[in-house]
Amino acid sequence: SPSQRGWGNGIQVGGYYLGQILGGGAVLVLYSRFGWLPAMAAMALLLAIPLIQVALFREPDHHRNAATAPPAKVEFKAIGRFFARSGGLWALLIAFYRAGETFAVTCWSSSATR
Repeated sequence: SPSQRGWGNGIQVGGYYLGQILGGGAVLVLYSRFGWLPAMAAMALLLAIPLIQVALFREPDHHRNAATAPPAKVEFKAIGRFFARSGGLWALLIAFYRAGETFAVTCWSSSATR
C-alpha cells in the first residue's frame, strides 16, 4: 500500500548497501586467502546467479485495445509535464542526488588509485 512504500524503499536501499559491504568484504577475504583470480571468479558467479531468473522470464501476453495502448512516440513535453506534477521535483532531486553520488565515488576512487 502507499503507506508502506517508504519502509519498503528504506529496506531495499539498506539491503543494497549492506550487500555491498558484506559482499565486498567477502571478496576481499577471498582475495587475501586465494588470490585475485578466485576472488573475481566468485564475484562473477554470484553476479550471474540473478541472470538465471532473467533468462527464464517470459513477458506475459497483454491484450491491449487502442484506448490503453501507449503512444507511438514520446514527446519531450511529456517529460516536462511529469516533473511539473506534484512530486516531480522530488524525482528530479533524486536523479541529481544519485548522479552526484556516482560522480563523487568515481572521482574519489580514481584519485585514490593514482
